[in-house]
Amino acid sequence: RKTFLKNMYSRVDISGSDEFKFRNPPHFVNIAVREPRDAVYETDAVLETYFFHDNVAPFLALRIIQRFGISNPSPRYIKTVATAFKDGTYVSNGQTFGNGKYGNLSAMVAAIVLDREASTVSLDRDPTTGSLKEPLIKIIAFMRAMGYQQRDEAGKEIRLDNLQAKIGQEVHSSPGVFSFFLPEYAAPRHIKAASLSSPEAQVLSGPKIVSLMNGIISLVDLGLTQCFGGFGPRNLWHCDRLEPGGYYDTSDVEYTMGKLTFSPSNPNDAVDVVNELSLLLTGGRLNPHSRSIIASAYNTAGNNADGLRLAQKLIFSTPEYHSTAIFDTKSDIRPEVEFPQPSKTPYKAILFLKINGGMDSFNLLVPHSGCSGGKTSYHHYQSVRGGLSYPQSELHQIDASGSNQVCSTFGVHPNLPHLQYLYNTRDLLFISNMGVLQEKVTKDNWRVKTKIPLFAHNLLNEQVEKMDINKAQPGRGVGGRMVDILIKNGYSAGTVSVNGIAEALVSNRASLFVADPSDYQLFNPMRGAQPLWDTIKNLNNYTNLGSGLLSETWSNILLQSLGENALLYDSISTTEVDTTFPEDELGSQLETISKLIKTKDARGTDRDVFYASFGSFDTHGNTKSTFNILNNQMNSGLEAFTTELKTQGMWDDITIIGVSEFGRTLTMNSASGSDHAWGGNYFVMGGNVAGKRILGTYPTTLSDDGPHIITPGIVIPTTPWDAVWNGVAQWFGITNSNDLDVVLPNRNTFSGDLFTQDYLYGEGLPPAPSSPTASPPTVSPPTISNYILLDKGVGSSCPSDTEPIPQEECLAVAKIVGEGLNLPNWLNVFAWENFVPCGCFLWDNGDGSWLVDYNTVTTGCLAEPRAQ
Repeated sequence: RKTFLKNMYSRVDISGSDEFKFRNPPHFVNIAVREPRDAVYETDAVLETYFFHDNVAPFLALRIIQRFGISNPSPRYIKTVATAFKDGTYVSNGQTFGNGKYGNLSAMVAAIVLDREASTVSLDRDPTTGSLKEPLIKIIAFMRAMGYQQRDEAGKEIRLDNLQAKIGQEVHSSPGVFSFFLPEYAAPRHIKAASLSSPEAQVLSGPKIVSLMNGIISLVDLGLTQCFGGFGPRNLWHCDRLEPGGYYDTSDVEYTMGKLTFSPSNPNDAVDVVNELSLLLTGGRLNPHSRSIIASAYNTAGNNADGLRLAQKLIFSTPEYHSTAIFDTKSDIRPEVEFPQPSKTPYKAILFLKINGGMDSFNLLVPHSGCSGGKTSYHHYQSVRGGLSYPQSELHQIDASGSNQVCSTFGVHPNLPHLQYLYNTRDLLFISNMGVLQEKVTKDNWRVKTKIPLFAHNLLNEQVEKMDINKAQPGRGVGGRMVDILIKNGYSAGTVSVNGIAEALVSNRASLFVADPSDYQLFNPMRGAQPLWDTIKNLNNYTNLGSGLLSETWSNILLQSLGENALLYDSISTTEVDTTFPEDELGSQLETISKLIKTKDARGTDRDVFYASFGSFDTHGNTKSTFNILNNQMNSGLEAFTTELKTQGMWDDITIIGVSEFGRTLTMNSASGSDHAWGGNYFVMGGNVAGKRILGTYPTTLSDDGPHIITPGIVIPTTPWDAVWNGVAQWFGITNSNDLDVVLPNRNTFSGDLFTQDYLYGEGLPPAPSSPTASPPTVSPPTISNYILLDKGVGSSCPSDTEPIPQEECLAVAKIVGEGLNLPNWLNVFAWENFVPCGCFLWDNGDGSWLVDYNTVTTGCLAEPRAQ
């Protein structure tokens, strides 16, 4: 294979301007004489570079092995399959597969299915072996094994409707570029503790499991129909007429698209029936304990037909059907899922609002006017962002004069007027240039000091949801750790996701409740349905040591899902809200959260951490059009949510944090889009939030020559996510330093940058500095005309060392006085070249800047105190 390189760096500079310049990407196409042939060659060369990259073979090997039923292949197995892919051949028992060419899939598949790790039966006893099955495969396999037969009138094509919403997987309906689940996903508890992967578990949320079970129950009892959670298309308007005693005869196929036709060889022998079903549905792996339970249920069902239907539904619930692992059960039944006991503690909630895909947040918060102290201005923003910029006249202006930022006025995205409203009413603050940080870095050392991979969705999603960059508290999310600490300290705390399983909420002490806003079904909803719950619990008991971890994962999630379904169904289905929410993805989630907050007393919680997510802000092309649509949805949803919580009187009791895995590049790519970057601008809102401020530091320069900008327009964050979560956790009730270290294991790395509860909420008092800042330039001693000395609000003598004034109180007073003097910016000063003033003071530097400090005799104050 030939490789062509071009040893050239080309940059275009616009004459007379330092700002307008850009780099020409290397290319082989002759610009003067452009030929389609050259474009084809160059495209082929790029694709070939990707295809022959060293990572491709092992990358594909792992993922395709996982699709063949082994979630955690050994490194040797992966290497064997990758080698077959690269060499194009695989030899087994003297037979050669493949054609000897790089990338041959015949050789690769042969290496997967013929390797000893795939065919050695004794490995079945390894607790880590096997996999969970994909939801769609489970449905299709059941229909095939049970002899599904379509009615002629229904057509040849079997239609299974809306499976993506119901079970989390549907043909041609992948929710994103990363398919239905991530290959490295690890289910909570056993799988995560063992550092294993269980990709398919990512779609095993409570609502999806209930929908899957209901769909099979409907298929067994009624045939393929939409009724009672069925997978079929709508073919009846009145499903209740299919229930026992209803108008329709369920034995008549006329009312379905088709029916299961399986008939056991010996229907009069329950043991034979169960053994035959075990062979067809679990490959004969159903454990003896479960066979006995199902046979007993068959015998007591009333007749053989009812016994078969019951046995089919029960076997479908077993871990042997949903995984390829061994299930070695005990007689101990798992405990029931329960809501916490009510407490008298005032209620508080956090909403982790996940903005998926990497939000272009430098178009969320834009420099508008009143800019100084750097290049950043609206025109600088416009020149850097080019076609991604928004007209200045369309931006919603907010006053940032009290926030010590590069501009006194910023603009909020045109489609987010509600964020402007909340900011102006002091219920929202922005945090600028925040991102995932292991430690503070600069433009010169970020590559050396950053030990985690950046710019990848899956890896940065994990970081923002877990907030455990050094894996000091593995297996739990930041919300889950907060709940664990609160439960330990006597609170009744819980976690609820309204959009699937959320890493941020994984906890050791609390069940992760998952609610589906679009279709929250009651398990086994048909009147007169065969009872299943008690028998299913017995089929999914605790397991012995050595049982398969993946089968254990299914049983644990199944029983938790069915248990929480019984608890949450009434809360969601019968509770009404007073506000009309948008009928879109985010609106329905926020409406569900509103209902759950309204039922906090019935659920017995005094602390809730909610998780919602929406959108696909991964806009590599046509960024502005997608951004506009999604921001319009976000604005409408948050406006309705705010209105509803104010109506409930709960607006002061919630904190909403907008979170995205990373920002996007400031420079526009060739597809009118922007690419993965790092730092971004985010928001915190709630009735108790000390809003109308921009925290963090907005970059003083947005072009690549800026101190925090790396090519191509990637902003290095200056504020860690630890900073905001520190203050939020304190507001939530976690104030002990050791507890906060558990919630945020890396927070002490940023001790000087952490926000406190007092800083984020209430009056927004600044935290006491933890270390001296740099000294200001040398100036002449102050005079009475520009020197204001304060002690609890009045002029006084130098404080004594025995009764010092708390610095926090001094700063609070200084803040009030400063606002009265219309002083927007503050600097804490600790070292002076010639003298040290005493007490808490404000000092006009004479150049537009003001200083504030506090000193006692102990710290060496020397200047005569003065008052004005």
